[in-house]
Amino acid sequence: MLECSSSTFMDEHKDLQPDVVRELLARLPETMHRLREKNQQLWQPLLSDLFDQSDDALFQLADNTADIQQKNRLFDSMRQLRLARRELCEAFTVGQDQAFAQLLQASANCVDEVPVLGAVDLAPGQELEELVVIDAMITRSTARCAEAIEQLGRGLADQLSVRIHAGNNPYSPRVFCHSFTQPIKALGIDVNAKLLIFKLCDRLLMTQLGEVYRQLNELMLAQNILPSLVSSSVAAPIVSRAADDSVPSLHVIAAASEDVANPVGMLFELILSERNLAARMKLLLVRLQLSLLRVVQHDKNFFSSESHPGRRLIHAITTAALTWQEPLSNSLNAQEASRCSRLYEKISTMVEQLHKNTKANEQLLLTLLVDFTAFTEKECQRSRVVEQSKNTVMVSPSSTASSLNEPVTAVVAVTADNRVTVEHGEGDLVKHSDDIEPTWLRQASSLTQGGWFEMSMAAEPPLRCRLAAILTSVDKYIFVNRLGVKVVEKNQLQLARALKNNELRVIDDGMSFERALEGVVSDLRQSRGLA
Repeated sequence: MLECSSSTFMDEHKDLQPDVVRELLARLPETMHRLREKNQQLWQPLLSDLFDQSDDALFQLADNTADIQQKNRLFDSMRQLRLARRELCEAFTVGQDQAFAQLLQASANCVDEVPVLGAVDLAPGQELEELVVIDAMITRSTARCAEAIEQLGRGLADQLSVRIHAGNNPYSPRVFCHSFTQPIKALGIDVNAKLLIFKLCDRLLMTQLGEVYRQLNELMLAQNILPSLVSSSVAAPIVSRAADDSVPSLHVIAAASEDVANPVGMLFELILSERNLAARMKLLLVRLQLSLLRVVQHDKNFFSSESHPGRRLIHAITTAALTWQEPLSNSLNAQEASRCSRLYEKISTMVEQLHKNTKANEQLLLTLLVDFTAFTEKECQRSRVVEQSKNTVMVSPSSTASSLNEPVTAVVAVTADNRVTVEHGEGDLVKHSDDIEPTWLRQASSLTQGGWFEMSMAAEPPLRCRLAAILTSVDKYIFVNRLGVKVVEKNQLQLARALKNNELRVIDDGMSFERALEGVVSDLRQSRGLA
């Protein structure tokens, strides 16, 4: 249970006492009191729906959980949420009142900056999974409602005679989000329950921000606030923190960011949305976010320098992680299973080193980069040795034919009527394949040696493998795992059929760290009008 409905989560951020908040809010003009009342009315049904659906979702999650202890934790979380429902709704309103009061107090003290509600705490105990989810929903909502937020900010600035920007807007997505998530954190419920509720918050609350802003702006319009801003030069504009620079560099964008957690959160959201990353590896990589926050805080050159050891290290880690998958115990012996887990263990060790080091200096990052580069090069060399020792490339024709029950040589061709044919031996036509369109055949023939793929096979987990060799003389494509051990061999027609049936998928390593960073940089430029 929440210990108190008004200040449990605020005390953590040294917010104003309730009596001070009431005194400051009493100074608001009547137009702002109407705005506050309208805002509360809009959120009440949304919060009610959120709690109803959270209750249903938690029950369903607990009911489907086999582990008894986890089931009990989830049911206990559901009961806590039910008991705290009224207090959580009150805390949601109090959070916005705190933001209003802080804005008014800063204005009275002639201070431009005010504390940002829910600012990121970089304490070692911070739950990074929660940070990723919360920061992602704030980022998406801010981008989605940018124009409406600016319009509302102009109205607030006109009525309060205060500069309004993203850091002090009492009705910003960050304030709304933290007014809900911080009290939920104070409940101390199961982490899986929290993440489920946060995701429902994103889907049921934050996606409704556009409608909330629309109605709040309409209310100000009805009170003749916004029309006066069209011709008035007195109203304070929304202030961008970006430096005046006709050609902004990445360093400028980093400096302009109000909180490095925002671009870093965006960056990890893109990385973790990469479908080619194994789930277990994602859980490991998410721990890098806190370390990266520290790096960026200590060294703003991270964004401006492509050769920054921190950037190069995380790029190397994420690129290597794309080729990793959970060891398939039924297909590997003990030695191979050990080698398969070596990459995971190496990345895990490095993540732990960065996590424990509260000041990730450039020398440490460079040392880890050199060590990891040497490790990956050694692993590649081992894989090449295994490929040669196990004869994965030089496949004997007899074994190939017997394993697939097909002749050794084959020529796949497209006839004049767009039918795919397979010729064996001295040109004897032995098979027609009407179910394979020429498009799939051309895709199969265009596969690049050395590329990585995910292959799905009946009743078996997807297999991540590399195309190690293309033997045109015997129409064979040889695939190996990251250890260099042959796992699959197919002919061109089989590959075409696998592509058609979505049983073979190219793993695109393009969503690497650098590509994700470019996406963040582009978003930051657009959000600050620097594009």
